[in-house]
Parts: sequence; structure tokens; C-alpha cells
Amino acid sequence: MSSILAPGPPLATGATGSSLQGSGGPLSSSLGGVGPQTLACDVLQLHALQLDGPFRAYRGRGSAAAAAAAAAAAAELQQQNTSSAAIAMESQLRDNPFDRQTWDALIAESPSSDLLERALLIFPTCVNYWRQLAEYEFFRGNINKAKGVYARSLHACPQLELWMSYVKFVYCTGTVDEFRQALTRAVEKATGPLVPTDLEQKVFRAPLTPGGSSLTEQYTDINLLRTAFQSCLRRPIAGLEGIWGAYCAFERSVKSNMQLTSKLLSSFEDKFAASKRAYAELMKLMKDIDWSSVALPLTIPDKSRHAHASSWRQVLSYEKKNPLGFTYSDFLARVSQAYQTCLLSCAFMADLWFDFFQFLLAHQMPTKASEVLRRAIDRFLPGDGNRSMACMF
Repeated sequence: MSSILAPGPPLATGATGSSLQGSGGPLSSSLGGVGPQTLACDVLQLHALQLDGPFRAYRGRGSAAAAAAAAAAAAELQQQNTSSAAIAMESQLRDNPFDRQTWDALIAESPSSDLLERALLIFPTCVNYWRQLAEYEFFRGNINKAKGVYARSLHACPQLELWMSYVKFVYCTGTVDEFRQALTRAVEKATGPLVPTDLEQKVFRAPLTPGGSSLTEQYTDINLLRTAFQSCLRRPIAGLEGIWGAYCAFERSVKSNMQLTSKLLSSFEDKFAASKRAYAELMKLMKDIDWSSVALPLTIPDKSRHAHASSWRQVLSYEKKNPLGFTYSDFLARVSQAYQTCLLSCAFMADLWFDFFQFLLAHQMPTKASEVLRRAIDRFLPGDGNRSMACMF
């Protein structure tokens, strides 16, 4: 969980990737009173996160009714996909396939899985298109297809917005334990103001049933909660003061030896302070980063590109100093993830790929370095980009 970079939305795992917990597995035996097939949305009330779009409709109508209505709506939309406006926009995209505004308008006019897949071939790191594709499949009642899209997308670009969509998906379709695991995965893998952290705390405290005991009370192993708190406190994220206060209250409520509790809190306070300092510094360094930006070839005019890339270079330089005092392995994972996040929106900049390649080589990771270089050359640096990369050796 140490590979997180805050505070802005997120990051491609690139060659490393990650797996997802699917819905439908057995519920952990550490939760009492909840059947193995009980859905999270049937027993847990959301606090910090609001259901919207297809998720709200799904909960409002019930799963069976929602699937039937979605199928009918999808069929109706498909009949409208040959409008003259859509044909005109298709013509524009043939002339300029990197025209984001036309893609957005065409998707709004004639949404379909095929169209969104085509858009992702042009913009493979665009979190908005990935999210729309997953939610479109969910809207149509294709739960397994939606699950597959989330797995692909969170491997390609695990940004906060996409993780939040996935968390809502699991809330509607998964068990309580799968929902908790999805929240934990979001905390581990997504960067940004880390809404999941606050939400996870509230879920732990929320009653399973009216007047019932909380998840905190039903977990027999308090180390699970302690680890979650401590992992959050070692990240430069928003809301650290509140998390620290909640953690202190948690440790004091465990009813262990008060002297040991004080010693434990004191030893962790320095890590908490380091996270606060890093958060303040990163907020300054990231002021010109546009988290909605997608990678575009350098031949496409983009007025904000220079400031955006310059901010990323400052962030990467700062992270290489290991301001959080991570262990060596955690430091390598964090900096690697920072590079991967940066390259989601700066994928056509050969120098950043080369910097990442050099960093991996310098830390005895030649296999990953080769994978990074191959990805850069094969996908983002054809022609002149290859020559630019070659000149750096």
C-alpha cells in the first residue's frame, strides 16, 4: 500500500498491473450475521460516496427490473445510431482521430460498446472513456462484461475516478467483504484526495443492520483495522488530521495497556508528521497538473502541455528524495507508480520514458526497464519518437 502518490487522480500500473477481486465470492468468515450471498447494498448504507447514474437507477428499480429496462433502453439507443449528426461526426474523426470534442459528442449522440472501444484505441489512458464503457455495460445489465472492463481499465489507468466507479459497481453487485476489499484496493492503487480512505472508515463504523453491531465490532482481528489506519497515515493525502484523530481513538478503545498504547501512538506520530509535510509540498508542486489531461501526440497543439509536464518533472524529482522515509522496496514502488501516473498524460514525451527507464536500471530492475522501453516504442513513440529515444543512449 506504500506505492500511492497523492494528491491528484491517478496512475497506470504499466508493466506491473494488478488483479481485481471479482464479485460473487464467499463472504469472509470474520463477519458475523451476514449470509454468503448478501449484497453490500442490501446491508450497508453509504455515507461519503453517492450512487449516481446507472448505479442509482439499479438500486432504485432492483437488479432484475433494472436489467430489463436497461436492455430495452439499449435497443432503442441502437436504433438511433445512424443519425445524420453521427455520420457527420464520423467523417470528422476520419480527418482528425484525436479530436476529443467530436469523440465526446459522438459518444453522447450514439453510445455503444464498439464506439467506446474505438475511442480507447486512440486514447488508451482516458479514464472517462474507460468509465463510460464499464458503466454502459452495467447499464445494459451485462455484469460480467462490466467486470471485465473494470479489470482491463484499472490495469491500464487506475485513476481515482475509475476506482470510485468500480467501488460503486461492487457495492451494487458484490458482498460486504468484496465491497470492503474494493475500498482497500482503491486506497492502495489510486492517487488523489483519497476519498476511499474516509469512506472506508465510515463503512467500518456503519451498522450492518439498524441497531446492530458495527463492522469494527464484528472483526475479531483488530490488526486488520490497525494496518488500514497506519497505511493511510503513511500517505500524503487530504484529511490526515481527521484520520490521525480517528486512529488515536481506535487505539485507546482497544482496551490494551495504556502505556503500550501511548508508546505505539508516539512511535507513529513522526510518520504522520512526515506525511503532512509531504502533502503540503506536493500540493505546491502539483498546482499546474491537469488531472483530466490525456496523452496527445506532440504534433497536436496543446497550450497547457509545457506547464503540465514541468510540474510532473518537479514531482518526480521530489519523490526520488524519499521524503516519507519509506523502506527501499516501498520507495521503488512509489516512484515507479509516480512515473506511470505521469506517463498517462505525458506518454508522447520521450525524455520521461527514458528517465523512467534509467531509474529502473539504476535500481537493478533490467527486466522492468526493458518492458517500459518496449511499451514506449511500440505504442507511443513511433517514427521521430524512436529517433529521439535512440539519441538519448
